[in-house]
Amino acid sequence: MGLHGCGKLIKVTMFISNILILGGGIAVLVVGIWTCVDKGYMEELLGNDMYMSSAYILIAMGCTIIMISFLGCLGALREIKCLLLTYFIILFLIFVILLIGGILGYVFRNKVKDTTSNAMLSSLYQDYDKKVHVQKSWDTLQQQLKCCGIKVDKQTPGYEAWKKTQKYMNDSPPYIPLSCCLTNDNEIGRASCRERV
Repeated sequence: MGLHGCGKLIKVTMFISNILILGGGIAVLVVGIWTCVDKGYMEELLGNDMYMSSAYILIAMGCTIIMISFLGCLGALREIKCLLLTYFIILFLIFVILLIGGILGYVFRNKVKDTTSNAMLSSLYQDYDKKVHVQKSWDTLQQQLKCCGIKVDKQTPGYEAWKKTQKYMNDSPPYIPLSCCLTNDNEIGRASCRERV
């Protein structure tokens, strides 16, 4: 049974929209993989699995989106009602999950910010001098994001946190690692790394 008029237009529109969704799913998958491969040093600074867990969630969501968009494309092209019903039920469930996740993310955004800041400060004060991989992680972060340290409070610039570390506490200027310097003139990066993460 072939479709005519509006039915054919809906079929083509659904196929095209699912192709676009497929492209979005591939993009999310690529970002998740890139985050896992390139940003492993962030896990050292945060001291927990939050950063890498979010990367794994991106990979899982990318794969899920790819499969669902394929289901929608196949259902639209073949006009299989059972497949289309399954597709719409899964889309509705994903919409509800995303809505709940968005609300929870908004409600707990300050807790995530505080947890991230506390973990970064802890790794800076307690582990920077003792663990080489944490030192390399901080240096990589500061060089790639062109930032320096982390704000302890709203008035103090991020680079001031380095003065409280054991390594730079009794040091004569500059009180900061070389990875904070942005130019050949040793100009200090003024941005806090927490703001750039």
